[in-house]
Amino acid sequence: MLVPYDLATEYRRDPLGLDAPRPRLGWRLRGDGRGQRQTAYRVRVWLADADPGRPWWDSGVVGGREPVVRYEGPALASRQAFVWTVAVCDERGQWSPESTPARWEMGLLASDDWSAQWIAAPPWAAAADLPAGVPPAEVGANPAANAVGSTAEWEESRSRAGGRCGSCWPGAGSCVSCGSPTGSTPRPSSTTSSGSPPAATSGCSWWPSGVS
Repeated sequence: MLVPYDLATEYRRDPLGLDAPRPRLGWRLRGDGRGQRQTAYRVRVWLADADPGRPWWDSGVVGGREPVVRYEGPALASRQAFVWTVAVCDERGQWSPESTPARWEMGLLASDDWSAQWIAAPPWAAAADLPAGVPPAEVGANPAANAVGSTAEWEESRSRAGGRCGSCWPGAGSCVSCGSPTGSTPRPSSTTSSGSPPAATSGCSWWPSGVS
């Protein structure tokens, strides 16, 4: 007797996010003798959360040796989830038990189904007169309120700037990363080329490299 196994939808096991309106349902076969072949099959599909006694689509008995069939049921909608099984008939007319169920889930089939926003640079990033990574004054100084002030980005900019905040800039009003008002806080203590501490200079406490 032939037994179907390893069911696949669009050649994938239990896929998520399918965008094929008529997915291909396929399976492999194994038997207990030589010369066995499939002569017919029957595929049944159910909505994943529906009554299992009422298939969403039933192919009926279809003669054929190909272990694949294209879905021909009602139109599929975004985010629907399905389970399906197959039974096959061999050359002696003996039917297999129904296979272990497989599953697939539809993705978003129409542009109107999208509800998220594209990830993009903040509005000020395209300003031609600002150096890369420098926000204008109106962005604000609260790191928690601005995507550009996230902890990860702050640490990254500090690393690139030799341990200093890379988001500060004179005249920006306040630093988007550390929140210090530019023009009131001195640069971090260090030594000049002569070995003496520099005088306090207006600007954020994490002053960017190369800013004088």
